[in-house]
Order: sequence, then structure tokens, then C-alpha cells
Amino acid sequence: MDNETTKGVAKNDKKYIVFIVDGGIGKHIVSTAVIRAAKKQYPEKEIVVVSGYPDVYKFNPHVYRAYLIGNTPYIYEDYIKDAIVLKSQPYYHNEYISGTKHIVECWCEQLNLKFDGVKPEIVLSSKEDKMGDMFRTQHGKPILLMQVTGGAPPQIVGCDCNDPNCEHKDKPRIMPAPKMFIRNLPVQTAKNVSDELAANYKPILIALDTQASWMLNSGEQVEHISAPIRQLFAAIKHSNKLLFIDSFAQHAAAALGRKAVVLWGSTNPKTLGYDMHTNLSRNVCDTPHCDRPNSFLFDTDFKNQPWECPYSEACMNHDVLKIVQALNGEKAN
Repeated sequence: MDNETTKGVAKNDKKYIVFIVDGGIGKHIVSTAVIRAAKKQYPEKEIVVVSGYPDVYKFNPHVYRAYLIGNTPYIYEDYIKDAIVLKSQPYYHNEYISGTKHIVECWCEQLNLKFDGVKPEIVLSSKEDKMGDMFRTQHGKPILLMQVTGGAPPQIVGCDCNDPNCEHKDKPRIMPAPKMFIRNLPVQTAKNVSDELAANYKPILIALDTQASWMLNSGEQVEHISAPIRQLFAAIKHSNKLLFIDSFAQHAAAALGRKAVVLWGSTNPKTLGYDMHTNLSRNVCDTPHCDRPNSFLFDTDFKNQPWECPYSEACMNHDVLKIVQALNGEKAN
């Protein structure tokens, strides 16, 4: 959005601000810090959010209404005609691209809002809070909650070869989301961490059933949870230890005031992370935190396939001992 448009907010008497958010759950959580800045700057205006995940804004004191994109009957008649519409893409801000400013500050600058800090906000009801506490106590051990796979869920597809006699022709297989693999923690690393802590903690994985899993040394399958997003927020708030990659859960933890250990690879903790977390990075190439292949130019090769890391995602080969030490609040050796 150009500056002249957003500067008009202060000059008009519109009743509403319509704030439009696209992208994943993590970006929606981040947007709550921008919405807080908008409400602080224009307290007389009601904020209506149109987004892909309206549940993120439930009980948020700065949000008047939250609508799902594509399900907005009468929004023009009820709001747009008496509103300033705010929509921008912070990933294209030059100082986000250069890794010098946090995404929240970049987003506020694009919308001519006074930056009010990076901390996002999630508000749970007392009922949701109690459900999270029940989740924590029902397993007999403290909870080690992990998210080690992020992004769009993998697709289940058939064999794509041209051989009509192929034995795999009618057998479904899992195709990982190609743009997110570079953020994921190797399954063996996650297994080793959970095995190290399983004697005293119950490892639970935020993931779909089609996403990575493993057996503990005890022979027990690691438990998955893929509950509705509000229930996941409650589980994050009440779990004892949190181990995440750069995906929605680390943003949710920051919004709920819960410290997590966050494992970084191609993305940058300076632009997308929070100082309250323990952020672990491995700089194994000349361009750490390269943001590829989720880059601003949608990197693909000459066959239109996603960019392939020449280092085989070595930035996500985190050391198990350092992860365990961080989870235990110890300094790495």
C-alpha cells in the first residue's frame, strides 16, 4: 500500500479499519502486533479483520469483528464503504529482505503505523485455559511439546511414473510440501532429543498424521496432536517444555508469554523470532538465513522445480546435545 493512501487514515472520519491478512497461521499471529499498533494509533476506529484464520483473533480486545476470506457477505455494505482498508506484504520490505528489521516493524512502516513492539497477542478464554491445564495433567508426566515440521501439510498422491505395470501405481504416497522442507528438523534429530528426555517428559508432536513421526527407544509411538488451532494454543501455553522450528507454534508461544527453544535454518530469528526464546542457529554456508526457497522471487530451477539447497539443508542439522541443554536451561558446552 502506498504512503499517500495510508496517511489518509489520520485525515478522515471513517468509522472502521478493515485489516486484510493472507498467508499462514504464523503470519496471522504476527499480525496481532500490527493490529495492536493500529488500535493504539486510532482508538476511535473499530478494526475488522478479514483473514484465512479468523480464530487467531478470537477474544482479541483490539478486534471488533473477524471474517474468513471468501465468506464476507455484506462486508462492503456494512464496513468497506465506511472504512480505511489496510493491506500490505511485509515480506517485500527491503529491510526485512536484508535481515535488518523485524517483520512487525516492517509491516507497521508500510502501513504508516507507529511501531509498538514485536510481541504478538493471543487471548484464551477461561474455558480454553482450563482445557490446556487438563492437557498438561492427563499424561502423568510433564509435557515436552514439539513442532518439527511446518508449512502446508503434505499431499497424499499416487505414483507419477508412466509405467502402466508399476507395482506402486495404486499405492498412495506422501509428497512433502516442497517450499517448507528447509525449515524442518530431521526426524532422527527429533527422535534423539525426545529419547533423551522421555524418561522424565511425555514427548508430544504438533503434526498431522501424515507428517513425520517416530518410535521412542521404549517402543512407544510419539503422540500426535492436530487439534483445532485454539486447542493447540492452549496446549502450547500449558506444556512444560517447548521445542519448535520457525513455524506457527513459536509465534504462538511468544504471544502467550511462553519461552521456547526454537531451531532456525534458512529463515532469520532477527526478522521472524523473539528475544524471549532460546534461538539456535547453525551458520554453515556463506549466506545463512537465506530465506530460500520461500524467497521473494519464488526461486525455481529451469524445470520449474523448487530451488535445491547445495548444502542439503545442513543448517537444520542441529546438535542433539545443544538442544537438550537448551531445553534444560543449561549453557551449551
